[in-house]
Amino acid sequence: MTGSLRNTIAVGIAGLLAAVPIHSLTSDDRFLAGFVLAVVLLQAVAALVRRFTGRTWPATLGQLVLLVGGVTLASVLITNSPPGAGRGLGGSIADTFQSALHHMREQAAPMDADDATLVVLVAAVGVLTILIDISFIAARSALLAALP
Repeated sequence: MTGSLRNTIAVGIAGLLAAVPIHSLTSDDRFLAGFVLAVVLLQAVAALVRRFTGRTWPATLGQLVLLVGGVTLASVLITNSPPGAGRGLGGSIADTFQSALHHMREQAAPMDADDATLVVLVAAVGVLTILIDISFIAARSALLAALP
């Protein structure tokens, strides 16, 4: 078996703990709900895919699709531009990231986060969770999992 449910839960807890330093960047309580939801959804997808396929790479692919899809959906909702309008989905994501970077440059930590900043911070937690999952379950190395 490539990864048990116990290992998936351990990776989820590690992902939540990895988000604690990022949480110090913002004083917005919405970030707490966002990163918990992101970690739970990413690990739920990983557990379901591993259960039905018995392999590790489809679970990682599923996590990446969920993360990219979530960031894309949030970016489209924030920028109020429907898919295919103007610069398309890539433009919405770029606008969201540019807005978040501008906001982070202008504010001191802990900052009052706007929607774009929350999307970027939650996406960072999602990337960390996926890296921990790859390191611990796919590479089977607890030492590598501690690095992100």
